[in-house]
Amino acid sequence: SVVAHIFISYSSRYRELTEKLAEYLEGCGLDVYWDTGLSSLKEFDWQLNEQLRIAGAVVVIWTEGAVVSPWVRHEVDYGAARQILVHARAEDLDPAKIPEAFHKFDAHNVGSEREKILSDVLAVREGRLLLEDKREALPGPGARTPTMLLQAKFGLVPFTGGDAILGDLVDWSLARGNYVGPRRRAAGRLIHGAGGLGKTRLLIEVAEILRAQSWSAGFLARPGAGDQPEDTAETRTLRRKRYSVSAGDKIPH
Repeated sequence: SVVAHIFISYSSRYRELTEKLAEYLEGCGLDVYWDTGLSSLKEFDWQLNEQLRIAGAVVVIWTEGAVVSPWVRHEVDYGAARQILVHARAEDLDPAKIPEAFHKFDAHNVGSEREKILSDVLAVREGRLLLEDKREALPGPGARTPTMLLQAKFGLVPFTGGDAILGDLVDWSLARGNYVGPRRRAAGRLIHGAGGLGKTRLLIEVAEILRAQSWSAGFLARPGAGDQPEDTAETRTLRRKRYSVSAGDKIPH
């Protein structure tokens, strides 16, 4: 299957606009997926959900058609839940028409602000390569097996039996309860046990709670060489802009 690093969500009425943005991002060395890659051999919704799952960033192009499209809203909600959503808009769209839940985000103009879109995509994508949430969408009926229903990454079975240790780990992370004390610059805990005890599911739950507290929380990813964007002059310039720090600046921890 196609490994998509950038997923573009759009209204089919604005296909030409989407194609131009896709070509621009591909020209900057990034792999891009939009629904031109759909296969007739698999279910439509399963393919889209699978591409969303492996995306490093989801770019939504807000247009008159997109703001009323249930498919676009599904893809946007998925990207927002994973914190990998980048907003763009057509030049002729009144920003006030963008769904209210997303008014606080700046939607860059697809025609005149492509560099800003690229900069946001790189920032989101690089963060995604560092941390994964381990959640995955369950494959369609024809591709799933009985054992998948119990796998932690799909989260179909309710989390039970570990509330005490879950609460303890969250308290420890947030320095509350039994762990109130001076702020720590760094700390670590080792969670160990035999396979199948539920360690992965436990830490998926912990990470979700911490993300709700505005933490960057997840599992360290191990990207392969194919996950890295092409080292073009444009991507190098954007990285220097983001990571350059003058002598007097303070670097947040």
